[in-house]
Amino acid sequence: LKESSQDNNTLRAMFVQFVLGRELDAISGVVIVMNSICFGVEQSFRLNEQPVEIFATFENIFLAFYVLELGARFLVLGLKALKDGWIQFDIVLVSVSISTEWVLGPMLGEGAAEFDLLVVLRMA
Repeated sequence: LKESSQDNNTLRAMFVQFVLGRELDAISGVVIVMNSICFGVEQSFRLNEQPVEIFATFENIFLAFYVLELGARFLVLGLKALKDGWIQFDIVLVSVSISTEWVLGPMLGEGAAEFDLLVVLRMA
């Protein structure tokens, strides 16, 4: 049991270091760039009237990553995370994304297109 406790402490320390260090920020930066590229390609597909269904899958994957990232930061920092302006900004963007992708989209179906302004805000 003592060895298991030490393993848990080691894993927790590694997780804290990952979240507070540069690794998570670097991974998040790469994901943001990939998300932006997908967003741009999706808009090109729309303009050319090509199928865009696959981009909804990508958007869900990106959004799930952002939710997990915020969750990890709150797990490590607790409510102190709210003092960071970037985390506050992320909360707004993730909240808007959840609203448009996971709440309004399924509820309104095609009618959700009227919320494109929120999508543009999210990419700001």
